[in-house]
Formats: sequence, structure tokens, C-alpha cells
Amino acid sequence: MAVYYTEKVETAYRKSTEHTITLRGKEIVYEAVAEDHIIPGEDGKPAYTIFTFSYLVKNGEKDRPVLFFFNGGPGSNSAWLHMGFYGPRILKMAENGMPPEKGPYELRDNVECLLDVCDLVAIDPVDAGFSRLFDNCYQKECFYDEGDARSVSKAIRHWIAGYGREKSVKFISGESYGSTRASLLGWLLQDLQPIGGAVHIGPGYTGKLDIPRNVKDLPPLAATHWYYSKDPAKGTLSEWMEHCYDFLYGEYLAAWHMGTQCPKERIAQTAEKLAYFTGLPASYYVENRLWVSREYFREHYLEAEGKKLGSFDTRFTLPQDSDAEPFGAAFDPPVEACREQYFREELGLDLERVYRKSAMMDVDEYDWKFESEPDMAGANGIAYQKNPKMRFFFGTGYYDSVATVENTRFGVTHTDIPTEAVTMKEYESGHAVYADEMSRRQLAADIRAFLVEALEANR
Repeated sequence: MAVYYTEKVETAYRKSTEHTITLRGKEIVYEAVAEDHIIPGEDGKPAYTIFTFSYLVKNGEKDRPVLFFFNGGPGSNSAWLHMGFYGPRILKMAENGMPPEKGPYELRDNVECLLDVCDLVAIDPVDAGFSRLFDNCYQKECFYDEGDARSVSKAIRHWIAGYGREKSVKFISGESYGSTRASLLGWLLQDLQPIGGAVHIGPGYTGKLDIPRNVKDLPPLAATHWYYSKDPAKGTLSEWMEHCYDFLYGEYLAAWHMGTQCPKERIAQTAEKLAYFTGLPASYYVENRLWVSREYFREHYLEAEGKKLGSFDTRFTLPQDSDAEPFGAAFDPPVEACREQYFREELGLDLERVYRKSAMMDVDEYDWKFESEPDMAGANGIAYQKNPKMRFFFGTGYYDSVATVENTRFGVTHTDIPTEAVTMKEYESGHAVYADEMSRRQLAADIRAFLVEALEANR
């Protein structure tokens, strides 16, 4: 049986501080509130606490829009989105716009912060961050897809009631697995209208139809080959990817679908094209019946240099004998260092609790079940039917070889949500789209425009 970390919280913690930030030429005074939301079980006794960080504009409208955000995992804390994108204070990147390779790491004002559009609330799910599960008997209730979403929904309801924000337009944003949580929350919180929309970043989108692995995996391989080859003849990344898609849904998909009936000459021609787009030898594709494997690609593309590619962002590398994931190894240390500094020095938190990276840290056996009746597409569809004014944003990175651009594109375009309710954007980045300065700015501008449009639709 899995054993989870438990810690009794006798009194709900709350700490409020006041800050200022200049956004779009206007100085904004805001309150930062770090606090527990203790949720009772069926017996009325505390079952768990979910910790939030709220950023509330002072002297703003009583019913200002509010955006709730969280990372994925499952079970991860919200530090990456908090310190890398949504928070008013975020990690300062290196001069090249990428995460700094060594300390000292610095914080800076997030001049693209969305506080001038809506209030912001970071949520850490049960047993992640400062959130805590009080009794292992609740693990079955919290640690699976729908149970996780229900526990977070209770915290959101607690927050809304506590701040009297029932009339506020509400937005939900999740990254990676957090996108699954956001979809289920749109379904579970239908009675809390108005829900203006959902913002999905690097989503692992699921629906009734599944795209073949080799089809959804070709685009990140092609993007990665463009990135490392630095060949002017390939044009811009968008031009290269348009060329790739023409091949993918034309010659390649037809040849692959034929399987053993495909003539050897056609297999050889298609293999040469695959080699052209990915940089792997054509012989590999001939021997493997035109199969595209992202795992093989990550291990072998830079094999001659003794490196392996990052799975979540192929722009990052480590020596092949390293056990670490390259992108996480690059992004996590500066985020964690800045997060610790920010909580202690700027928010003045004096909690004795450890800020836990993941709810899964102390699990003997990782056993996260996917049992919810609606999948992501189904949950989003139900939410849209309840409120046709609801809007959906999907942001993906070309260098993400896990939750790929094409997986999201296929999933979103094969749902019941109409085109006019959906915004899809693709970036020259990876799973954490905001992990480089240029993509972060583009993502912030796109989400800002999305929120403004969704608010207008919900008037």
C-alpha cells in the first residue's frame, strides 16, 4: 500500500503583504495572500488543506475576474507557473533569454503579468507545496484524476466563498497534467457561472479519438532537427514545419497506412524524406517500417556528441549517461532557488512546513488512476454546453516531445467544441512554453488577448 506524507495543521495559516508593480504604464497596488484552505471530510473533521497564493488588486472592482492556475505532475506544486510565468515576480533569465545555468539566481518584476486584467490565484494540490493530507484514508479520494479535481474544486469553492467572488468571471489554467485537471474543473464547477474559459499550457490532450504515435511524434523531431542543423536553406521554423506537415499528411501517412503492402520503392523514398526531416538515417526507417520513435530519436540524434535530448524540451541536453531529464535539470534549480527566496524575503512566510515538490515524493508505488467518466475533450464539451460563452486556449511548444503540438491539434479539432470558441497557438519552445524569454512574452500577449476576448463574450 502506498504511504503518503501526512502532517497535522492545527490552525489555518494566513499571511498578507502589500506590493506594487507597474504594468502597461500604470502602477498597480496589490495584496499577496498566502493561506490554507482546510477541507473537511464526511465526518466533519479536517481531511486536507490546500494552500493558495492570491494576488488581489487593491481598490479594484469587487467582482474582478479571477484566474486560478496550477502545474501538473500529477501531484506537482505550482512553482513553475508561479515563478516562471503568472506571478508578479518571476525568475530573471540569462542574457540569451534562456534559464541561467548557474547562480546567483535573481527575481524580477513580471512586466507581462496579467494582474491588470484579472486577479491571480496559484493552487498547490493535496500534499504538494504547503498543502497537506491529514490522514492516509483520504488518499483514494484525492489521488486519481477525478478525485484530484474534486479536491481542488473544493478549495476553489472555499476561496470564492471566503472572498465573496461568486459574481466574478472565473478562469482556470493548467499546465501539462494540470490541463486535465482544468478540464475536469470546468465540468465540476458548472454551478459557479460565469466561468469565462480555460487556459491549457503544454496539455497532454485526450479525447475519444487517438492519433497514432508516429504521426504526432514527427513534428517535434522535425522541429528539433531544424533547431540543431541551423541550415538557412530550411527557412524559418514555421516554413519548415509547414513543409513537414505537407509531407506528414500526404506522402508519409499514406505510405505508413499501407503497412506491408507498401512497395519497397515507396518505402525507400518515404524513408529518405523522413531522414531529411529528422536527421536520422533512412536505413533506420526502412528497417522499422517507417516508424517514428521519439525515444529512439532523443537517445541517438546527438549520440556522436555523447549527448541526449530533453524529452520536455529538446533544446536542452545532458551527457547520455545522466539519469536526469535535461530540461528539468536546467529549469528546476533556478525556479526553486527564486521560489525559496521569494517566499522568505518578499512574502515573509514563516511556515515550518517544507514546500514539497510533489505529492508523489513519499509514495511507495506510483499508482495514479484515470477513472473519470469524461475525458478532457468530454469535460470541456460539457462545460461549453453549460456556458456557450466559455472559451478555450491551448498553447503548445514545437520542441515538446511528450505533449506534442500535433497531439493537441488533433485532440482539439476532433471535439464538439466549435472553432470560434477555441484559440490554438504554437511556439518555438517546449513543454513549459514560457521557459525562454521570447516565447514567454508571446504566450503572455496571447493569453492576455484571449482573456480580454473571453471577458467581452461573457458580458
